[in-house]
Amino acid sequence: THQAVERRWRQDEQAVRQLAAGLDTAVGFLQQGQRLYLVRNLMDPGYNTIGTLVQALRQPYYFEELSGLAWAKTVAVQVGDTVLPLREEAEAGAQVLQSGRRGVLHWQTGGSGYPVTAAAAIDYSVLFYPFHFYGYFFFGMLLMILLLLPWAFRLLYKKVSRPVEHLMYAMGQIEQGRLGYQLHSQPNSREFEYLTHSLNHMSEYLRRQSDRLYQEELATRDARIKAMQAHINPHFLNNTMEIINWEARMNGDVKVSRMIEALSTILDAALDRNKKPEVTLREEMRYVNAYLYIAGERFGKRLTVRVDLPEELLDCLVPRLILQPVIENAIEHGVGRTGRGFVALNAAREGDFLVLTIQNDGALTPQDQARIRRLLEPDQDHSRETSGNIGIANVNLRLRLLYGPECGLSIRPGEGGTVQARLKIAVRPAQNERREGLLLDAFVQNDNDSQQTAT
Repeated sequence: THQAVERRWRQDEQAVRQLAAGLDTAVGFLQQGQRLYLVRNLMDPGYNTIGTLVQALRQPYYFEELSGLAWAKTVAVQVGDTVLPLREEAEAGAQVLQSGRRGVLHWQTGGSGYPVTAAAAIDYSVLFYPFHFYGYFFFGMLLMILLLLPWAFRLLYKKVSRPVEHLMYAMGQIEQGRLGYQLHSQPNSREFEYLTHSLNHMSEYLRRQSDRLYQEELATRDARIKAMQAHINPHFLNNTMEIINWEARMNGDVKVSRMIEALSTILDAALDRNKKPEVTLREEMRYVNAYLYIAGERFGKRLTVRVDLPEELLDCLVPRLILQPVIENAIEHGVGRTGRGFVALNAAREGDFLVLTIQNDGALTPQDQARIRRLLEPDQDHSRETSGNIGIANVNLRLRLLYGPECGLSIRPGEGGTVQARLKIAVRPAQNERREGLLLDAFVQNDNDSQQTAT
């Protein structure tokens, strides 16, 4: 250590003495090459110099953090009037300390009498070196996007644009009146597949509804024409029946007279001159009994009829002539096929519904069951059916129109090899009787005309 101090003293003694001579009580720093000294004079109470304190400072210790700035190309420290370049020559360090341009950072600290200022010139090439690869990255991303754009546009057209065009075209066809138009393309997207299925279903539903309304309009028109024809001179029919009846009585043929009276009762119900589409079950049984009398005269003892109607249900409202077509069907397909049989009529209350059951001992073949299913399908076209079949179909349709889709007619095999027809009617007391609309009247009249033809 003594040798190091002695060597430094021999090299820098004169420079230290010169600096100390002008310091008085201040603190000074001396830079000699890579050697840095702190110099201060020692004074007695009378401010007389009694010695000089010289300290050799280890620069790496004090300026290690500044020297290690990787992003700075020039770093300099000024202590008092002394410039300490940490990387470059003194001139470069002084220029950095005095520079006010952009890209130079300055720090200032120190004690009273010896301020310390540091400056560092930023080396942008080093500072932004980690970001050099970002340019290539963004360029690569841009190139990849440009390469993927045609594929993305093709995929968008195939998955979105083309299905939307097909849907719009189909909607345009429906708007132009092509009800029932169907899309046959199968999109790959589950969402568009659902939309296509919904559009096809809606289009088909609109077509069925349109056809149904058209058929109902035709039926209403035909029914009105037939009603007008039937009401041209209803008194003529009554007068003719009365003349035949009196002629039979004059000849003593009571059986024919009673049959004519029963037929007159049925015709009076079919003409419905009072325009009452609903009657009480009690009045409906008058028409049923009149028909059963005629059928009884036809089949004699070969036909057995059982009727079980609770008294409290006789005041419930039912559509006019709703039972006669069903009972006629039961007799024709039961007794008419075998020459002998029975027909049973029962009534029961099930909640808010009146259930009328007609049972006969006929048998239903698979062909009969298929025909019944076709007749009872409300959306089927029954215009080409025979009169008896139209009566059964109209009974079911009238019940559905009057009371809703939960009501109607069903025919199915019963117990013991019998056939059971079941009419479900919403209960409506007689005092709440109300007149139905024109469409219902048309179906009632149409049904009445069919029954007249069958009779």
